[in-house]
Amino acid sequence: MSISNSQTTVRGLLSAPFQRNIQYPYLNPNPSPLVVSILCPQLKSSSHLLTGSALIVASIKENLNAWVIGQPNKEAALKAKGLILESQEGSFDLNLSGLEITSLPPCLTKLNLKSLNCSWCPLLTALPVLPFCTLLSCYNCPLLTELPPLSICTDLDCSYCPLLTVLPDMPLCTLLNCSNCLMLKKLPSLDFCTKLSCSNCRLLTVFPKLPICIELSCSACRSLTKLPPLPFCTMLDTRYCPLLTELPPLSICTDLDCSYCPLLRKLPSIPFCIEIRHFGCPLILKEDLDLDLDLDLDDPLPTIIEDPSAESALLAAGPFDENYLINIFASNPLR
Repeated sequence: MSISNSQTTVRGLLSAPFQRNIQYPYLNPNPSPLVVSILCPQLKSSSHLLTGSALIVASIKENLNAWVIGQPNKEAALKAKGLILESQEGSFDLNLSGLEITSLPPCLTKLNLKSLNCSWCPLLTALPVLPFCTLLSCYNCPLLTELPPLSICTDLDCSYCPLLTVLPDMPLCTLLNCSNCLMLKKLPSLDFCTKLSCSNCRLLTVFPKLPICIELSCSACRSLTKLPPLPFCTMLDTRYCPLLTELPPLSICTDLDCSYCPLLRKLPSIPFCIEIRHFGCPLILKEDLDLDLDLDLDDPLPTIIEDPSAESALLAAGPFDENYLINIFASNPLR
């Protein structure tokens, strides 16, 4: 019997209603682990396919017990264990946010975990492989140094993880927030990303192609030198990017903030822009603005904000590195 055929047989035995079978006439609808192992010895190394059977439940409990013993905070580990045992049947979501755990149980690799929230875990250093995860939230994990492969993940929030240096390949990612990852040097391919936030990623110099990105926020990326084409971008925030010298065409952008890009010489054509903020850009002259407006008389003109007060600028700066913003205002006073 081939492995694939044996897998099909066991799935049928575990799920089909009781009936006599010509090949296995005496099997009951809930075979014991011993019966399963005798019929299909090939599956001993692939036991994760039998999720829900007594064999797998016992294996998960044993795995979790060993994991709990290795955790410094037993109370937090026992809470995580309880949440996993409550939810591990079939496809499920798991929320372990705020727990003082150093790792996640290895058995999560074998479970059909679709959504994982492990944010605000101050001691977490690593994640197991998550082959079925489509949504991962691990923001504000200060000791997390790397992420596992995320081949089917569509939504990732790893913001405020200062030790992350690289992100794994995420070919299906549509939403990515990696803001305030201070050591992040490179982004993976993001061909399907529609919303990207990477503010205050100081070591990022360039971005990958973003062919369908709608919203891009890259404020305070002090090493950023160039943006890719953004044909579908409607919102672009490039505040405090001191090395950025030009912007790509923004033919459908409605909201642009390029404040404090001191090397920026000219704005691209922005025919549909409703609000433009470009204060702190001394090389852009008012007469150089090329808006290519084609509006009806009743349509509102775009709001161009050139020189707000220091207090307004601070309020608009967002939750970035405080010392960095203080240094910017110290060297480029507004008054």
